Amino acid sequence: MVFFEAKQSLKAMIKHFAYSIFCLLIFQSIACKSKKETVQMQFGVVQEKLMETHWELIELEGKPFAKKESPNAIPFLEIDSLGQVVANDGCNRLTGSAQIGKDGSIQFGPMTSSFKACFGQTFETPFRNALKNCDHYIITGGILNLMQGKKNSLARFDAVGSAN
Repeated sequence: MVFFEAKQSLKAMIKHFAYSIFCLLIFQSIACKSKKETVQMQFGVVQEKLMETHWELIELEGKPFAKKESPNAIPFLEIDSLGQVVANDGCNRLTGSAQIGKDGSIQFGPMTSSFKACFGQTFETPFRNALKNCDHYIITGGILNLMQGKKNSLARFDAVGSAN
């Protein structure tokens, strides 16, 4: 009789153990669902994904940028998840880093550059100055806006895909 009770007790323990494991797995799968990019509020505008996105220049110093203005390369900006920056000012490739705050602040560090000679382009210096002088960013509807202060837009970029 004691053996029968021990066998029943062992079955009950196994059943409760299996049920506990099942509940734990369900809880873990719910808790560990893939997290979307954290949405932040900065100056009342919803922030979208900054990093791991390929951003192409569409406006510089308040003037629309047309791709035909840059026969050599389309100016772009990419920031990886570690804050490493790859960019092109329309002529030269730039590399460096950026410090990005959770509050929408951004500061680009010194950039190294290739040294191609591209004649007739007037936007290389303003592009580099936009990176140098911006202090925060706002992303709305797939448009990255590099800002200096609350109202001064230095450069705007369109999200055209994932960074390479």
